[in-house]
Amino acid sequence: MLRRPELLQDARCADNAARVANRPYVDGCVAQVFAGQPSAAMIDRLAEAQTAFANVNSVHDLIEHPQLRTRPMTVHGRSVEIPAAPRGVEWEPAAFAQAPGLDAHGPALRAEFAGAAGV
Repeated sequence: MLRRPELLQDARCADNAARVANRPYVDGCVAQVFAGQPSAAMIDRLAEAQTAFANVNSVHDLIEHPQLRTRPMTVHGRSVEIPAAPRGVEWEPAAFAQAPGLDAHGPALRAEFAGAAGV
């Protein structure tokens, strides 16, 4: 995957124990290879090598992700899409409840916690 065949002969990379003992060297080699390639190329290499990996997505990548499920929510009179649980259930409402306004629950919360403070 790294396409550095000389590492196969390097004693610092001979086995897992050697790689752990020489972690700064190994990490440096990996970082050097990754820094020189676009992320798409490295993803292809990792997938080809059947190596488990994950990449960090941008917000745009998250929004466009095919597995993202959203539900609408009214916020300040406007409908916005909010991430939902990955799996829907039949009793789930079509939309989230409207977002409360600023301090909408404030009096009830203050009363609840004020009462608890006196206990």
